[in-house]
Amino acid sequence: MLYYIDAHTHMDNNRFNKDRRKVIERAWKNSVLGIVNAGSDQATSNALIELCDSVDNMWTAVGIHPHKAGQYINDDLNWLRDLARHPLVVAIGEMGLDFHYDFSPREQQRQVFERLMALAVEVDLPAVVHAREADEDAFIMLEQLPGDHPVLLHCFAGDVELMHEAVDRGYYLSLGGVITFNKAKEAQEVAAEVPLENLMLETDAPYLTPHPYRGKRNEPGRIPIIAQQVAKLRGIELETVAKATAAAAERFYQINLKLPE
Repeated sequence: MLYYIDAHTHMDNNRFNKDRRKVIERAWKNSVLGIVNAGSDQATSNALIELCDSVDNMWTAVGIHPHKAGQYINDDLNWLRDLARHPLVVAIGEMGLDFHYDFSPREQQRQVFERLMALAVEVDLPAVVHAREADEDAFIMLEQLPGDHPVLLHCFAGDVELMHEAVDRGYYLSLGGVITFNKAKEAQEVAAEVPLENLMLETDAPYLTPHPYRGKRNEPGRIPIIAQQVAKLRGIELETVAKATAAAAERFYQINLKLPE
C-alpha cells in the first residue's frame, strides 16, 4: 500500500492544542501513516514522549534546539540521557546551529551541539541536525561523529554542491514545503538531484506550510503535496517517491509501522 512518513514535525506545538487528535486523523486519511517529532528542550521532549505513548505510529527525537542552547550550557544533560532510553525515542535532536536568529550565543550553540553529538554516539541513536545559515560550521563540527553514524539534515537549505557533500558522507536529507515555493529554485534543484535513498519528506509543522496553503498552519497531512512536487521535479511517479522516502525514514529511524489490514 502507498503511505508516507512525516520525518520531522512538532505535534507538541501549542498551535495544535485545540485539535491535535483531528490533525493526526487527517494525516492518516491522507496516507501519512507515520509521524516523527523533534524535541527542542526538556519540556517539549517530555511532552512528545507522552504524546507518542498514546498514538500508534508516532515517535520522537529528544534534544535541544540551538535557539535554546544558552539555557542548557551548564546542564548535565542527564535528563536527556534518561529520555533516550524510552522505546519511542528514535533519535537525538534536534540539535545544531542557527546563525539566522542567533537567539543563543554562537559559541554556546557550538558547545551544546558538540555535547549532543557525543550523547548520540553514547546512546547509539541517530542525530537530527538543524543548520540555518551555518552550513559550513555545522559540516565541520559533524566531522566529530564516527563516519558511519546516522545523520539527518532536517529541512535542508544548502545548494546542490553541499547536498552532494552530504550524500558522500552518508547523510540523509529531509525536504519540506519550501520546495513548493515559486522562488525556491535552489531547494528545487536539490529535490530534483538528491538520491532517493538519502531523501525523506517532512512538514516541520506547524511551520513551512507548502503552497497553496502558505500562510496557514502546517500539519503532517500535507506531506503528499511535498511528495507530488518531488515527483514533478524529478519526472517520476508519485508512488516511487512515497515508497523511497518512507523506506528511508524507516531505515534511518529504525521504526516499524503498524499498517492497516
